Amino acid sequence: MSKSRAWLVGCVVAVGSAAACGGISLFTGRINNAFYEPTGTLFAWGDQLSPAPQLASNPQTRFVVGGVYAYFDPAQDQAGALNGSDRAELIQEIVQNDWLALQWANDNDVEPGKSFTAVLLRTTDEPFFRVPDPSSSDNTAGFTARVGFRRPATRRNASYKCPTYLPPPLCMPVRSFGSRARVEVSVNDANRGLSGNIRLSVTVTVERTDTDASDAITGTVRGNISASVVSERVAEANMATLTLYDLFNVVP
Repeated sequence: MSKSRAWLVGCVVAVGSAAACGGISLFTGRINNAFYEPTGTLFAWGDQLSPAPQLASNPQTRFVVGGVYAYFDPAQDQAGALNGSDRAELIQEIVQNDWLALQWANDNDVEPGKSFTAVLLRTTDEPFFRVPDPSSSDNTAGFTARVGFRRPATRRNASYKCPTYLPPPLCMPVRSFGSRARVEVSVNDANRGLSGNIRLSVTVTVERTDTDASDAITGTVRGNISASVVSERVAEANMATLTLYDLFNVVP
């Protein structure tokens, strides 16, 4: 499932527009000389019930906003819309490109004028920031964020050196991202009801730490997103079908 085949899942977006399936998103700035584009599909939902089959009410209604590069209709259960190969292709496109996940422990915190910060660490070779930095005092209580970037392009003059038995072009050095990311979110509008819209301003800054190479990838991107609120049942079904719980590191 590629962006050019978005019609397969009932979502058509004009090429070059800032529109996304389920919302609108536009980021400025570049990291690693590339735009940040978790902008193909945006969706939000209130997490009121625990996972089936119990379906008991959670003590508090959590609120989640997600964005991925690939296109799919977030208001439609993709388990019934995709065959096996299309599902696998869509998952691959999601994982290999930019994505964003924001989660509030209490949906009442998602109110216009409020701001939130999450400081995250990259703990694997993947350009994914999914673990809160315990050393930071800037983390806002009750708010978590996860961000992922497309894998960086290779280059010849990076700090990583190929083994002598695999010279270029068999092995090309890869620049790593800095190990820390700072995510700052401001709520501009919050209609949390079904089919409502959540409008946010988002800034993501990737930083080096003392353990990173001097050429580690850093930078800042800023964006405004508007995500449509979909039903909890459909949102959680799609999170499971497209393996987004694992990617976002979000607990069902």
